[in-house]
Amino acid sequence: MNKWVLQMYLAGAQRLKLAYVSRHAKALENSQRHQILKVVDYTYEEMKQELKVKPEECWNIVKFIVNFMKAQKDGKYLLYKLSYKSQVKIYYVPENDDDNENEYYEGQ
Repeated sequence: MNKWVLQMYLAGAQRLKLAYVSRHAKALENSQRHQILKVVDYTYEEMKQELKVKPEECWNIVKFIVNFMKAQKDGKYLLYKLSYKSQVKIYYVPENDDDNENEYYEGQ
């Protein structure tokens, strides 16, 4: 949900409608029929306060990455994040790396 608040911030959206949906009870074999159970309307401020998210401070992550990259030597780098981990890895890509079979070197 934090991601939604940040997306609202970046898009300048003031409202988020969240719908709870279920497959229609009489048509379980038909995956196309659904039933809306409830629709909830949140304002940006409500979401931000409820989740205690400070979108303005999220730019610190970008600032850290930019400053880290400024300290590195010139070249190609690969920024890699696994979706299920809150970790980012930065790999240096050697200049003579023409094929994808070579390994990347992790930046320190």
